[in-house]
Amino acid sequence: MNKIHLLPLRLYIFIFILLPGSLVLSQESKPCLSVEDYDSWHSLGQTSISPDGKWIAYSLDYVCGTDTLFIKQTQGDKTYEIPHGNRLAFTEDSKWAACLMGYSEAEREKMQEKKEEIRNKLVVICLADGEKKTIKDIQSFTFARNSIHLAMETYAGKDGRKDLIIRNLEQGTHLTLGNVSEWSFNKPGTHLACLMNTEGHRGNGAHLILLDNYRIHILDSDTVNYRQLSWDREGSSLVFLKSFTDTLFKDESHILFTLNDLNKPQSLNVLDQREMQSFPENMKICEHFTPRWSEDLSTVFFGIIEWEPAEKDSVNQGKKKTKKSPVWISGTGRTIRYNHGRKKTTTGIKIFRTCAHGIRKPVIPFV
Repeated sequence: MNKIHLLPLRLYIFIFILLPGSLVLSQESKPCLSVEDYDSWHSLGQTSISPDGKWIAYSLDYVCGTDTLFIKQTQGDKTYEIPHGNRLAFTEDSKWAACLMGYSEAEREKMQEKKEEIRNKLVVICLADGEKKTIKDIQSFTFARNSIHLAMETYAGKDGRKDLIIRNLEQGTHLTLGNVSEWSFNKPGTHLACLMNTEGHRGNGAHLILLDNYRIHILDSDTVNYRQLSWDREGSSLVFLKSFTDTLFKDESHILFTLNDLNKPQSLNVLDQREMQSFPENMKICEHFTPRWSEDLSTVFFGIIEWEPAEKDSVNQGKKKTKKSPVWISGTGRTIRYNHGRKKTTTGIKIFRTCAHGIRKPVIPFV
């Protein structure tokens, strides 16, 4: 029994003797940090990986030094560096990468002292050989889904308008479109739709561009505003709004355009409330809700809102008679006549839908 009790005691004494010595050795082995060491510290910023998993991108932000974006092979030695790079994106086929390139803090201070506008550059990199292309004054960019085209949006000028530059990555060619207010690739990347709002409204319109040959189809043009461009989920059908005014009412209402066949851009379908007996009375199509397609493309959902009369005593005057002419509706393939009763005016935005049976009751109310 005594031997059993002595063993833990001896073990305790042995540890007690070694412990102070261990502390001394540990303290002597730790290096001392200097001010120079602090300057070399850095933190990990943006990280991303290419769709095929063969490239990884990461940014290192330094306390003192140049913040750098690195693009490195996961199974190889190739590494590309972009000083002050940010917002990197890869193409779907992982052959290209692009990022915005900013400036150092010192450069930004100098530009601010000179009252110069600070504008990013865009760097496009071919990952196979590392060839880089730098384009000035780019605010944002988007790759097409098919990895062939890159859309670059410039900064707005003094008039608030922007240019859109379309680059063919394989050929290195550019198409520049001026005064673009809205734009979007379709999902396959075969088409680009854009809305133009020019100075004086003389060149306003909706355009559809076939990207394999840059052929431009003018879907509609006028001296009014175009807005709320939207594709369906698969990128086969398009919808947008065109404004119009009525002297009996304040603000604008809108005509709704849809296109179901991209191979026939001239075959637009039109929903004009002035030609519809069943459109809710004293209401207008609202620009604050983007029209949406149903899954089967038979229905378009859009928002309507109360249309305020130009004068308080002109409410009755606003009940203007409308023609009973037929209207083409998206996805029906035939002419539809509206014969539903009118709706009373309400407040807030309500979402209606067009279909083969005319305008139906709201499906989602907003207040």
